[in-house]
Amino acid sequence: MTQKNMIIGGGCFRYLETAFNQVKGVTSTISGHTGGRKETAY
Repeated sequence: MTQKNMIIGGGCFRYLETAFNQVKGVTSTISGHTGGRKETAY
């Protein structure tokens, strides 16, 4: 079977990771930030 990757943007990534870990066929998830070089607003 060919493995495929996808990147999903969402609010609280911890909850997205938990939800996707329960999907049949998903073998792993990683939470984090991608790209961007601007200073945070906070």
